[in-house]
Amino acid sequence: MEAHCAVMVRIRGPDPKSRKMLRHAFHASESGETTLSASGLLLPIAGKSVVAVTCASIVEPYLSPSDLADQDSIKLVRGATLEVLLQAPPSSNEFGSRPLWLPAQILKLVLVKRASEAVRSLLDVQGGDELWEMGWSVANPQESRPENATVSDFSRSKEGAVPKTTATLAAAFTRIAVLSVQANTTELVLSNVCTKGDFVRAIGSPFGALSPLHFFNSVSVGNVSNCWPSSSRLILMADIRALPGMEGGPVFDAAGNLVGILLRPLRQRSSGVEVQLILPAKVLVSELEELGFNVMYNIFDNEKLQSNKHIQMALSSVVLLTTSNGSWASGTLLNKSGLILTNAHLLEPWRFRRLTVDPSNPLLRDDFLEVANVSNRGQYSPVQVRLERQQRRSWHFATVVFVSHGPLDVALLQLTSVPYELEPIPVDTTEPVPGSAVAVIGHGLFGPRTELGPSITIGVISRVVNSREIVSNPQECESNTPVILQTTAAVHPGGSGGVVVNSQGRMIGLVTSNAKHGGVTVIPYLNFSIPSAALRPVLRFAESDDFSLLSELDKKDTGLSAVWSMVDPLKTAPRPPFDPKNQGKGLRFAKFIADNDKHAGFESLPPQIKSML
Repeated sequence: MEAHCAVMVRIRGPDPKSRKMLRHAFHASESGETTLSASGLLLPIAGKSVVAVTCASIVEPYLSPSDLADQDSIKLVRGATLEVLLQAPPSSNEFGSRPLWLPAQILKLVLVKRASEAVRSLLDVQGGDELWEMGWSVANPQESRPENATVSDFSRSKEGAVPKTTATLAAAFTRIAVLSVQANTTELVLSNVCTKGDFVRAIGSPFGALSPLHFFNSVSVGNVSNCWPSSSRLILMADIRALPGMEGGPVFDAAGNLVGILLRPLRQRSSGVEVQLILPAKVLVSELEELGFNVMYNIFDNEKLQSNKHIQMALSSVVLLTTSNGSWASGTLLNKSGLILTNAHLLEPWRFRRLTVDPSNPLLRDDFLEVANVSNRGQYSPVQVRLERQQRRSWHFATVVFVSHGPLDVALLQLTSVPYELEPIPVDTTEPVPGSAVAVIGHGLFGPRTELGPSITIGVISRVVNSREIVSNPQECESNTPVILQTTAAVHPGGSGGVVVNSQGRMIGLVTSNAKHGGVTVIPYLNFSIPSAALRPVLRFAESDDFSLLSELDKKDTGLSAVWSMVDPLKTAPRPPFDPKNQGKGLRFAKFIADNDKHAGFESLPPQIKSML
């Protein structure tokens, strides 16, 4: 049923100056003609008719401003054609059913107002279009054709001179096209509630303009990572591997009920990180019904399908931390007394080659800049903590009680006033198995100005580095304990200090860093965490308040420092001395290395490691 209501939408037309392709990362252009594609969803309408809905961005380049001004008569420019590719129903043909191309016409362009306002409010508190843009574009949407809040404003624009506003950008995300098509589909069943961590499956046709044969109705799976606003859920955020051309495609839950349709992702300009947006089905259907489209559907109460309850419970253990210099990160509650585990680089960024944030950062709430009269241990910035407790949210001050100066990026904070009903994270110190399912919970990307709670991303343990792998003589290791976890769950900026949990909701690691390509573009699905086993001194301290237990974390460890600096610790060991008596083949080169690299074991280490030795 899922595949039969998912379609591919293709439009082609004259484009002698190659302007139609500007907003689309993937297109096909040849001999003055450009082809664009997207995905879509078939909706049954009362009266035995069917419409297809897709993102409006695919058809807008082929609409003239004069036609857009008249919503009762929308036509494509001369020479443009619009088609829909759908999966034919099963037949008795021995060769099976094949996809069919059907002609389509534009009925209406619709701005989903409630969703547009939700995206606008999110952008407003996150720095607007100066910090965010629409993903899957090779050019800014406003630089080609104006994306106005109302489509009728196209007729009033001159040469695309439209002011850049968050309303403009929000409208570009949430405007859809309704198409008429002669097809059949069954009544839809809408998913009632989607919560963080819920499984989702998207169907779309990425790169369809290049080859429909290869990409038609491809499937991608993931989970709901967050929702905005938290109460009304007008926009869903998903941790899912969607690709250009999948916008407009349907998204289903684990039982095959319709969750919504994919929108284009929201992309952070500085890091290149993208957040996949979903327009909820109930919001879409409500907007269409207001315009006279009587969609036929039922609602399935999917409370029983909700995600792992253990992971849901772990959400209350993850807190948002912010300092007076504008930095923010995540933290994890370790006990009911208000002890919080986080990363040392939040407090000492210079040790880890991280820049501090300017206090004039517009993303910082004004009251965060007020210096609290709290006695910190050392000269650390005041830290404020936002707790999430059973739908309740509260801010508290915290003091710094410990910052590790050893190889592990660890710090501990203590709430100065401890509220009731704190929910510390349960811990599992056993070594996780590569391939086992995990979730990462943290406050990535969206900081203290929004009311978004922590996000959930899903993945697996991809690699475990053990202590015996980082020493030249493994037999000297008393025990073989994990020292680094690598996961495929997405980690975004701000997620440091968050938690890696297993399927039982138990902490197996402290999120520490993700990877960057060229030092700029973030690679969310390549990240590193400190295993719970390596945090045993912290866990024992959480139970006893004995500071002597933490001294173990301040000990120097060359191998551990090297491996956490992405250096092979075995290559930092001094080379064997050159023996002139042994005149075997190739020893002239060995002598050259020995003469010119006598201290290679030390000099090859990064500066921050050498300073610890």
